[in-house]
Amino acid sequence: MLDRDRVHPAPVPGTRPPSRARRLRARLLPRGVDLPESAWNGRHRAVVLFLWVLTAVTTVWAVGLVRTPNAVAEAAALVAATAAVTAIPTRRRRLAASAASVTMLLATAVLVHLSGGVIEVHFLFFVIVAAVTLYQQWAPFLSAVAFVTLHHGVLGTMAPEATYNHQPAIENPWLWAGVHGGFIALASLVGLAAWRFDELVRDELRQVGEHHRVVLDSVGDAVLALDGGGRVLSSNARAAVLLGTAPALLTGRHVHDVVHPRAPHPAQTCPLAGGGADQGLAEIEHRPPATTEGLADGTPGGATRTATVPVTYRLSSVDGDSRATSVLTLTDVTGTQRAQAAERELRHLSAERLVERAEVRQLAASVSPSPLSVPGVELAASYLPASEALMGGDLYDWFRSPDGTVTVAVIDAMGKGLSATRHAVAVLHTLRVLALDGQPLRDLLGRAAAVMADYDDDLMATAVVARYRPATGEVDVASAGHPPALLVRRDGRTELLESVGIGFGVPGAGSSVLCSATLAVGDTLVLYSDGLIEGTRDLDRGLADLRRTAAAAATDDPEQLVERLVREPGSVAAGDDRVAVVLRRGTGQG
Repeated sequence: MLDRDRVHPAPVPGTRPPSRARRLRARLLPRGVDLPESAWNGRHRAVVLFLWVLTAVTTVWAVGLVRTPNAVAEAAALVAATAAVTAIPTRRRRLAASAASVTMLLATAVLVHLSGGVIEVHFLFFVIVAAVTLYQQWAPFLSAVAFVTLHHGVLGTMAPEATYNHQPAIENPWLWAGVHGGFIALASLVGLAAWRFDELVRDELRQVGEHHRVVLDSVGDAVLALDGGGRVLSSNARAAVLLGTAPALLTGRHVHDVVHPRAPHPAQTCPLAGGGADQGLAEIEHRPPATTEGLADGTPGGATRTATVPVTYRLSSVDGDSRATSVLTLTDVTGTQRAQAAERELRHLSAERLVERAEVRQLAASVSPSPLSVPGVELAASYLPASEALMGGDLYDWFRSPDGTVTVAVIDAMGKGLSATRHAVAVLHTLRVLALDGQPLRDLLGRAAAVMADYDDDLMATAVVARYRPATGEVDVASAGHPPALLVRRDGRTELLESVGIGFGVPGAGSSVLCSATLAVGDTLVLYSDGLIEGTRDLDRGLADLRRTAAAAATDDPEQLVERLVREPGSVAAGDDRVAVVLRRGTGQG
């Protein structure tokens, strides 16, 4: 159904609503909205052709039949006027339409004069008014009605015998001008009705087209309509995104040049244009916007920043009289291929599980630090590997330095299984050696990352290290791309100790900015891996769940607290390793 609010929008708040007369006029009369360019140009060409036919008939009549100097002069003037109308650029619509309308009326008036006012020739005015209505513009239409009335009245008074061929009209030219004008007005009502209904139909079709466009743009696949020559007629928004170019640069170009211009086969045999199977697997080129800037025709000449994207394609025929003869659908299968590759890798890893078990047993003994007995320090840790995993890359360590400080570290090595465990163990041992050798905490992670870069180019990991002074309760935290440490006060208040840093395996790895705090008796510092907060993929929610659980268990024994942290929060990731380490300031003195 037609959306009336779209045709006649509601008044803007704060403005006076239109009167009843204006609403009625808006409902019944045409708005005079510009036609689409192709439709207007087609109608204008038809009107100009009809004008030349009318001019030719008038010229033949004037020169061949009447043969008076005035008739010849009128015919010559009409030819000049018609030529002038033809020369008006179509981009100046109002001028071109008005000039063509008035010139057709002038030709009709000359024919009336040449015929001696024969009433049958007057009927041509009705034809002209109908032709003027084709423009669907008020300026030429009102000009036509006014011309007929004035012509019959003014010239009927000045030269009645040349305008009318019956005595009552000759004696009362203005009366009969009104009669003719009235009939013209009645004929105009028919034209106005057709004009108005045409606008309503175009409005409805426009809404249908916009609805279809919204639906088409919501499709996840690229869709391109092609003509019989394989050229793109239209495309949806996804096509522009997948191909990395503006929608306007797709239209009118051959699909081969749009999708994969560097393919070895010529455009004539391109399968995506109907030169092969109707469906299959192909590769297309994605061009970032920077590669098409300044290219008016959209050609990829000079573009070097292209990426190959695997797609499946389907070419469907279109029945009917539409210019489109086929529809090409492109589906990006990059994610599918990656998933298949990951599945193959997973199967390969499963075959190695038995071999890993022996190594895991050997590593297990080296990753659990010995208990520490430090006055004023209470430590506890809990580790849960990922589902069905023997061991993962989330490990922890603690030790006491010769200066009396206690260092606690949590490592999250990327990957799963034995390889991740090896990487995590290597990082922990490196941190321990450097820290016991006196490496300042500010430089510890960066130095360890540099050492590990020589050890394994493929290693990627995050780490958080806390150095605690039992005598004062002061603690400094350094992080290399790891989730922030959590400080839990005895009364349940929590705060995040966020130290900025870059993870291992990335240029500039390490942390030169420390975050510091002071623990009062009963306060707890929590270091953990991202498995405690990534269960919902919403890190803010994960951190909120972790803080809520820690606050509720602020006075629990450290062993009870860590168990609750790795199991209770709603955002724990069951498919990921989970580590939690707590350091609480006790009542003793270091």
